[in-house]
Amino acid sequence: MDLTKGKVSTALLKFTMPITLMQILNQAYMVADSVIVARFVNETALSIWSSANNILLIGYAILSGFSGASHIVVGRFYGEQQYDKIKPTVFTLGMAGMALGLVQTVIYLLFSTTVFRIMQLPQEILASCTRLAVIYALSFPLTGLQGAAGAVINGSGNSKMQTTICVSTQILNIVLDVIIIRFFHTGVEGAAWASDFSMLVSCIWNLACASRLLKQKTQAKAYFSPASLKEYLTLAIPTIVQSSVLSFGTMALQVIVNRAGVEYINGYTVATTIFNLLLLPIVATSVGFETFASQNIGAKEMGRVKEGYSFLIKEGLGVCIVLTVIDVFFSGALMAMYSMDPASSGYVFAKLYLLFMIPNFFLQLFKYSIEALLKAHLKMNLFAISSVLSLGCRLIFAFAAEPVIGLSAMAWALLFGTAVSVAYDVYWKRKLAL
Repeated sequence: MDLTKGKVSTALLKFTMPITLMQILNQAYMVADSVIVARFVNETALSIWSSANNILLIGYAILSGFSGASHIVVGRFYGEQQYDKIKPTVFTLGMAGMALGLVQTVIYLLFSTTVFRIMQLPQEILASCTRLAVIYALSFPLTGLQGAAGAVINGSGNSKMQTTICVSTQILNIVLDVIIIRFFHTGVEGAAWASDFSMLVSCIWNLACASRLLKQKTQAKAYFSPASLKEYLTLAIPTIVQSSVLSFGTMALQVIVNRAGVEYINGYTVATTIFNLLLLPIVATSVGFETFASQNIGAKEMGRVKEGYSFLIKEGLGVCIVLTVIDVFFSGALMAMYSMDPASSGYVFAKLYLLFMIPNFFLQLFKYSIEALLKAHLKMNLFAISSVLSLGCRLIFAFAAEPVIGLSAMAWALLFGTAVSVAYDVYWKRKLAL
């Protein structure tokens, strides 16, 4: 899809709506995965699943950080009509991403238990968490390879194709979850094996679609290009550092929850999963705007970039109002999927956490929108600094306030960190006149 022509609002909506749907369904899979584990195994299994996913965040974050700028680079090539550069660049990033994923798999195999002990995980779930984390980590090489293929699909503006792949494989994953866990009684580890198989299917599908798209534009040969990798790393390293630091910070914050026991681990898992699901329309439209802006910057259509950003904010404010209504009136219904006891301390904590998140919808709108603009202009260092600054403020606030106000410090810390990040982003947007 050529995003450099036509009415700005129409182009943005047509491109971002499939991405939004894809992201929502992707997060809905996470919700479904956790609900299946909680209902068909037990609440302890939910703690095992969430704890394993917490340390997996680092691996996924590094891979996501590595591939995070790839769709922007490909989008620029499309905007500049330099199609012959796409194939060697994507092949190089795919091979590098797969190698990076393989290294991470080995690291998780060797050090997962040590990390869990540092995080003060309850002893009764330590061994199960280690096994689960290792099974999930087997999919890292495929994740790295898929990131490069997805960059071709996204960077070309074909969001519908990517949505089709995502929706189909997530449905496959959910079906496999139910079959393997409920009927074969594999426990929580069945969810991990189902995820690995679905990732294999998704990777093959992405590669096939990316290959077809490239054949339509260029006959250039695919080869490993050290020069392309070196050039790309100047963009990717700040994103990798940012993603990694955020994941380490998330693990550090999890220590506060782990100290409170399994019930609070479950409550925090449910609250953050639902919040992330509600936030996805904002995140997804910002991701779509990155590609829109990168294509138009490549085509020297700066007026369209500014018009698109203005539309993004106006649309986002309406979305935030809708999310607020859902949070206030329907969060209880969403939490009921997990069969949590409404009288339990974990349930009460989750309910309050979600109510605290209402102003965060509006803060996150400005954070993600401005940072999408910064990334489209290849200001990856500013984006990385903003995220690390937000995390630092969040960590300091949470550990300082938790002894005084309890676990509600987790919610207040997120609000404070996001507000600081937004102030930083606004400063640089004005300074650079973006």
